[in-house]
Amino acid sequence: MDEKLDITKLLRLCIILLEHTGEMTISPKTFQTAFKIIYIDDVENLNKGINIATSYIVKYNSEIKIKITTFNYYKKIIKNFLNNDLLEFTNNKYRLGKSSIVYFCGFADFLNNKIQNFN
Repeated sequence: MDEKLDITKLLRLCIILLEHTGEMTISPKTFQTAFKIIYIDDVENLNKGINIATSYIVKYNSEIKIKITTFNYYKKIIKNFLNNDLLEFTNNKYRLGKSSIVYFCGFADFLNNKIQNFN
């Protein structure tokens, strides 16, 4: 499913960013910064991905309750990383911000050409 997205690389980069800042929560901003670093050479697609991810959060937080089809899939992968794989290189415990998985889904769906239409 994730032909263009190395989730482990992205999550490790998020942890490095958090360790640098001293924060303990992976926020949409953390994901966005990691995406910017990884996709720095592809600014056009990076900006499109950020716009899609942001639109997912806007729709998710709107009064109209939407279902993001990839939410549970990515939540499971990210939680598994935080609970198991993370222990390979840090003893710190990190958590996910409220809209983080939604933002991640938007960017990942963009990269995998599976953008949801919420209209």
